[in-house]
Amino acid sequence: MKIKFLFFIVLSCASFFAFAQDPHFTQFSDAPMLVNPANTGFYKGMYRFTGNFRNQWDYRFVNNNSIAAPNTGYTTFAAGYDMSIKPSKNTTDMIGLGIQLLSDRAGEVALNSTFGQINLAYWKKLDAVKNRWISAGFTIGFEQRKIDYTNLQLPDQYNPTDPFHPYDVTNLPVNNNYIYTDMGMGVKYFATSTKKRMVNIGFAIAHINQPKNSFFFGLPSDQLYRKFTIHAGMRMPIAYKIELAPTLLIMRQGAWMEFDEGAYIRFLLTEVKSKELMAYNIGVWFRQANGSNAFIQDAINLSNKLEFNQYSIGISYDLNVSKLTSTTKLKGGVELSVSYQGGLDASLGNKRKPVCPVF
Repeated sequence: MKIKFLFFIVLSCASFFAFAQDPHFTQFSDAPMLVNPANTGFYKGMYRFTGNFRNQWDYRFVNNNSIAAPNTGYTTFAAGYDMSIKPSKNTTDMIGLGIQLLSDRAGEVALNSTFGQINLAYWKKLDAVKNRWISAGFTIGFEQRKIDYTNLQLPDQYNPTDPFHPYDVTNLPVNNNYIYTDMGMGVKYFATSTKKRMVNIGFAIAHINQPKNSFFFGLPSDQLYRKFTIHAGMRMPIAYKIELAPTLLIMRQGAWMEFDEGAYIRFLLTEVKSKELMAYNIGVWFRQANGSNAFIQDAINLSNKLEFNQYSIGISYDLNVSKLTSTTKLKGGVELSVSYQGGLDASLGNKRKPVCPVF
């Protein structure tokens, strides 16, 4: 009851926080280090590889018709590796170390963002009997942003005497490439009451140093807004070999806010005492973004995921349900996630101790 009450409190606070400027994934639970550096290094295996891909609106919309034009949408790749080590033989605490890479390409002007970061987290076990942990994490990295003006067409380029030969653009910034250092931090709490009941709640701040965010030289540079993130998840049985796993993500960055909530239903496909672990997850999420006076429904996300011992693969699709539907015709973005946990004794199957914050 305490775990359920704690999760309810976080859900109730959602209205105070939550469309962010940073690229992020619908399957945010499968990109844990991007959500919170405090997620680094805590799971069932000794090391973990994660990969994410998202492709949205990769076509032009002309007169409400989709015309094929590749590489004009939004494409995001991410890859991560993290591991856990014990600081000494006489402690149950753990240290998490991780590396995260991401590449994002947006729109016809090809705004490219590429960054790499190093994560460090410390996991402290709160008691010797119950499986309760608290962690703190820190991240530092570098990001490069580059823009291509080749396909850019602006109103002041229009040539009324010869429309097929537009004027040259003279007021674009000379600089089309810059690099900045970025830092972030976060905390997280995780607990299990039984082997099939668990909860985790975390809070993170990104861009705490508010780095430069401008292509212009010699002018006061815009700074990247700090991003505040709350995330929570839990897992609980609802029937024999069936579990419910709701998750929540709330982000606020400057004037932009986002609120994602939904749940997986997890079906265990192997017997409870089997030496193999196979499970199928299917779920739906709802994403709201801030409007002029209130939150508006932005997308419905349909997702499913297959787990098999050390492996996990998920695929999802966003259905756009905002005011853009007159143009998008409900089209959104497809997303793929994969992960592998190494150093995991697969022969234990479903008997593995669930110290991992499945969220």
